[in-house]
Amino acid sequence: MKTAAAVLGSLIAAVMMLSFAAVPAWSQYAERTVQKIGPFTIDSINENGRFDRCAATLKGKVGMLRIAQNLAQKYSVSVPPTPGLKGPIAMTISFDFTRKKSYPGTTNGIRSWAVIDMAGFQSALKIKNNILISTGLKSFAWPIGNTSMESVMNGLDSCVARASGNT
Repeated sequence: MKTAAAVLGSLIAAVMMLSFAAVPAWSQYAERTVQKIGPFTIDSINENGRFDRCAATLKGKVGMLRIAQNLAQKYSVSVPPTPGLKGPIAMTISFDFTRKKSYPGTTNGIRSWAVIDMAGFQSALKIKNNILISTGLKSFAWPIGNTSMESVMNGLDSCVARASGNT
């Protein structure tokens, strides 16, 4: 027969285990590299304990570029912030020397981002040598060399398919 102290000790241990299990899921963020394509890493990102998106991540002298895709096949681009700028922005992506497109975006002082439409996604497949993006008065350039953006976008598709179980 257990003593009162043993029962109390077991009860306290059970309550502590439940309190750890009850940590809110919103505090969870996990990122895992699943592939490398040229200078990009393809990262699977979980938030709130669930798959949220895959991102083609490119780090450079000007900061980190992320091209993301979620389960709903929505694409977004995020770049370092423009100092002193918060709220709505226009993000302009140069697809080549003659074609540019601006997208409505936002910035929170940590990152600036915009959702790109399917036409922008199709145009991004043709980007060569450098990815050029501007937000307000700040411009960014990431060299990608001979890396095929089509391969990068296919890597995103594969990452999302694996995460959703559709491989």
